[in-house]
Amino acid sequence: MNYGNICKKAILSAVSAVLLLSAPLSAAAAGGDGSRLTVGLSESADITEMKVYPGGQTFGIKLQTDGVLVVGVGEVSGPSGNVTPAADAGIKAGDIITAVGDEPVDSILSLNERISESEGKSTLVTFERDGISHTVCPIPVDDGKGYKIGVWVRDSTAGIGTLTYIIPETLAFGGLGHGIYDSDTGILMPMKARMRSDVILTGIKKGKAGAPGELQGYFGTACSGTALSNTDSGVYGIFSLAPSGSDKLISLAPEEDVEIGNAEIICSVEGSAKRYKAKISKLDTSGEETRNFIIEITDPALLEITGGIVQGMSGSPVIQHGKLVGAVTHVMITDPTKGYGIFIERMIRGCDSLLAPSFRRSRLRHRGAPEKHETKATL
Repeated sequence: MNYGNICKKAILSAVSAVLLLSAPLSAAAAGGDGSRLTVGLSESADITEMKVYPGGQTFGIKLQTDGVLVVGVGEVSGPSGNVTPAADAGIKAGDIITAVGDEPVDSILSLNERISESEGKSTLVTFERDGISHTVCPIPVDDGKGYKIGVWVRDSTAGIGTLTYIIPETLAFGGLGHGIYDSDTGILMPMKARMRSDVILTGIKKGKAGAPGELQGYFGTACSGTALSNTDSGVYGIFSLAPSGSDKLISLAPEEDVEIGNAEIICSVEGSAKRYKAKISKLDTSGEETRNFIIEITDPALLEITGGIVQGMSGSPVIQHGKLVGAVTHVMITDPTKGYGIFIERMIRGCDSLLAPSFRRSRLRHRGAPEKHETKATL
């Protein structure tokens, strides 16, 4: 394994999440004055009584992992041959290394420093797996460039997506409609320091059958909010200032009110958030959490610009009968004019750790339980 490699992996299947992931960066999860921000709703809140600003604005999320994510284990070439210290100790892909010895680990750099300090002696490594903390003692090996234990690790990622809604009373927001997952292990990325940034679009790669399109751009310098939670049903957080271009307040529709028929989506492919014609062609209330309905793009203008749904449009609000009913989550690779969406009710439920307990009990029904450009290093 080569230390410091850049891994770029594209995974194509029948359906692709439409979050566009790019270069990794990190930031602090706090308000502009350093104070901790909270997100919540009143004890009496009900989804049918709520009104939000619909989104549609493109935004960037920068994530720093909580600990260092192991995305693979392998051999280290040492003086006595190839050995596998991490694998032999029981470390697996998907584990999150949180400490070496008594020192916490929060980046590839800090993990490298702690392993190097071992000088080849048995080293206590603490990691989490499925929420449970474990400790093991691998023996680092010098491969001629430094001491290694044989793990591929990742500590950050970033992506471009679309804002779904903003709660006016708190400036809390939800976006993407699905979580940000690690491309190698498939697990939901654990988050520590994270921020929301503006995005400057530079172009659009039009989608076609077998080749999903994408929004092309880069992160601006403004940091207008903080992401607080990365979940299976979206990324949630709070703005420090209300974003410009917000539409008028709109009501939310419970999932039983969503129906097959005409709809609209809101996205920013022409410089600002605009509405485009679409239709909901199929409902699936028992399916995957983020694939509750099929959405088809019918607007000639949007089809001309993007070819349909492209990467970067995750989170685009879906409007029906004047209410926010859901968000775009995936594009069908065989037909980019079609994709999947999540009900707004389920998306709101997805941030239930940020909502008042009585709101969750009174209205929401509980159920059981992307292209990458990321820095990945071997240690």
